[in-house]
Amino acid sequence: DTQGGDGPVCIDGSPLTVFHQARDPKKLMVILDGGGACWQDFYFCSLDADSSPPTGGIFADSGAGIDNPLADWSKVFVSYCDGSVFSGDNTVTDPSFPAGGVRHHRGLRNLTAGLDLARDLHPAAQKVLLGGISAGGFGVAAFGPSVYRFVFPVAARLFVLNDSGPALTNPALVSQVNARVNDWAYTQFYPESCTDCDPFNQPAVFVDWTLAHDIGYKGALYSSDNDSTIRFFLSIGAAPAYRNLLLSVQGPLNAAYPDRYKRFIRPSSVHTAIASTLFYTVTSNGHPLYQWVSDFVNGAPGWVDTVE
Repeated sequence: DTQGGDGPVCIDGSPLTVFHQARDPKKLMVILDGGGACWQDFYFCSLDADSSPPTGGIFADSGAGIDNPLADWSKVFVSYCDGSVFSGDNTVTDPSFPAGGVRHHRGLRNLTAGLDLARDLHPAAQKVLLGGISAGGFGVAAFGPSVYRFVFPVAARLFVLNDSGPALTNPALVSQVNARVNDWAYTQFYPESCTDCDPFNQPAVFVDWTLAHDIGYKGALYSSDNDSTIRFFLSIGAAPAYRNLLLSVQGPLNAAYPDRYKRFIRPSSVHTAIASTLFYTVTSNGHPLYQWVSDFVNGAPGWVDTVE
């Protein structure tokens, strides 16, 4: 129900879509889709919702001749179409916007609607994998886990899988940072106790805050060390500049929470992996990604911090 634009909607006011595949009711995967970002005079985001769910990678029963170890998990897939990486809540009048004169940044409402539906469909879920792809990865690095805790019972274990949303920013781009703050209005959702939560600090400080305050949270980050898409959005040069930033921001999280936060970083410029055949074929220091994710949710010793 779009509620006339006040409910879950895309940036152009059209309806949000969420897809469901029923498998084991006690194991639930909720994945937030990706699709760029939009702010004033920068319009590189999906304008409308997905018309069909993904079928490859982690969503398939197998790939590249390999069985998917998460094939028996039930799946909820949340479209991304509001431009605010599942974090905003604002309406912006913008005559320059190519899809009409108004932008509906309803990211947090869309996230909440998706999680509400997932909870309604799977009230007995005992293990939940909350994942995000690209913009969705930024969403699960931000408010995704907090909203999850309002929706799901405490007994449900939370695993957060971030595919290529590495919680980075470029604070030198002052006008762009301010445009996101003004257009998305996301800073209103920072808790008072997160004293380091500032738009000009790295977004990973909120991941740190979440890990410190939610002992049931386990986080896994997948990233390439020269991701061309993230470099475009942040106007950051190729490796070693990007790799150095990635490691300098993400390394302290693993160091502070070595048992609950691990990285899978490989040398590449390719963006995202879990929704494609790359889920089965890519490795980091010899660890296959599909097996690493399986070990993550099953508490197996193969879930290690690996940076190639």
